[in-house]
Amino acid sequence: MPENNEIKIPQPVNRPKEEPTVKVEHPQSKVITEGKTRPVSKSSSRFEPTAVPVEVPSKGLLYRGHTNDEDAAKGIIKIKPITLNEEKILTTDRFIQSGKVLDLVLESCLKSDISPYDLLSSDRLYLLFYLRGMSYGLNYDFSVRCYHCGYNFEQSVSIDKLEVKTWDESTFKGEPFTVELPISKFLLEAHFMRGRDEAKLTEKARELKSITQADDAIAEALYLLIDKVTTDKGEVLSPVDKEDFLNHMVGADADFFREVVRERDCGIQPLEKIYCPKCDGELEFNVPLGRNFFRGSRRGKESA
Repeated sequence: MPENNEIKIPQPVNRPKEEPTVKVEHPQSKVITEGKTRPVSKSSSRFEPTAVPVEVPSKGLLYRGHTNDEDAAKGIIKIKPITLNEEKILTTDRFIQSGKVLDLVLESCLKSDISPYDLLSSDRLYLLFYLRGMSYGLNYDFSVRCYHCGYNFEQSVSIDKLEVKTWDESTFKGEPFTVELPISKFLLEAHFMRGRDEAKLTEKARELKSITQADDAIAEALYLLIDKVTTDKGEVLSPVDKEDFLNHMVGADADFFREVVRERDCGIQPLEKIYCPKCDGELEFNVPLGRNFFRGSRRGKESA
């Protein structure tokens, strides 16, 4: 595999008017020195690509005491590139329809002694982007729909230049973390989303039987993340009352909670200062895992 600096990165289709500042460089563009990790376990095949150590955004701060893998507890996760075996998973209809295709790919490529379902969602997403970069190249093209005028256009990013927020052990306060809601004044205790929470959300979505049923993914995500609710009178709500309260939480409180989680979480940050080529509207959005995510860049091939 060529070095990162040998990969020709084409210019973005729609270059931002102001280049965003990269606060933390994606570690795919730096080398983790030898000796920091234990030897990678041997594969059952002599042809399997060598796994590489990746420093995840959480620095492993919430994995300590939950894994016997010393490296994982320090935030070093070993993964191998995607091979034909994983491409079979990506193209299998029953896996796609079940919503578990990315879980299965990550589980297959993960070589550390930790379950992908115990990983923080922010670390899981980071590893998926890392897998894409190491397997198919750093340039990723995807479609964007302007939420101002509805115009569809293509955007291009270099994966190793995405802005990444990491946790600092000296300032990280752990979990559960508490949030006082501005309207109800209720106090919430919550945790950061993990793979097992994502799996529950996927399963819940598949359980919807009727097209007339409302998609309650947003409410379900809140219910999964919020472990305890205390009223402004000091009453700790039962699980039934907690669910009832969350279903009737005013929008301002729900938005405030989601914003606090976003600010406190780590991982790949949304793209900012992207402008629609038709209406010139400024956009901010998360880089999507589109259908071409685990494929080589079309533009990279055209310019090769």
